[in-house]
Amino acid sequence: MGFPWSKVAPYIIAQFICAMLAAAAIYWFYADIIAVFEAGKEIIRGQSGSQLSAMGFGTYAPNPAFFGSTPEVFAQVSLTKWFLSEAFTTAILVFGVLYLTDPHNTAAPSANLVPFFIGLLVAALVAYEAPISMTAMNPARDLGPRIMSYLFGWGEIALPGPRGGWWIPTVSTIIGGLVAGAFYHGYYKSVFEAYDAGETSD
Repeated sequence: MGFPWSKVAPYIIAQFICAMLAAAAIYWFYADIIAVFEAGKEIIRGQSGSQLSAMGFGTYAPNPAFFGSTPEVFAQVSLTKWFLSEAFTTAILVFGVLYLTDPHNTAAPSANLVPFFIGLLVAALVAYEAPISMTAMNPARDLGPRIMSYLFGWGEIALPGPRGGWWIPTVSTIIGGLVAGAFYHGYYKSVFEAYDAGETSD
């Protein structure tokens, strides 16, 4: 959408840094509450099962708050399913944002309603994906806070994660977004442009 390449790397770095700072702020304010929660649940930070408290930072599959964290539960959502589901969810979000903000799309809602519909789309995707993998949909949303949780004492539960899938929320969302962007700009957007050209010629 006309975003200059010179700003891509600074934008990505800024997102990751801000995600890490946000995680640090959350930990600063909630450290005592998290500790009380862990004590009540008999969770030992950094050991198996402590993703139940680490999930306040990174994402885990399946959602430990819904299903727990036993090997039997892990078997319900394979690493492949985790990857594909996150990629699919991210692709839908990126496609939806491009569709709703495309100036050639005469079927899109008026500009002041676009944020509402994007928010509605995010809510629907979270409702779908949350039980499966807590819904990353943005590589910075997981990796930055995950690094911070590693430093805050969750250790191997954060990196490499209890299943070694720490990379999935980052890589899958990047691929899902790229696929959706390529499809939209390579094919779908041409439909609107062709329609505009036809109207202009008339």
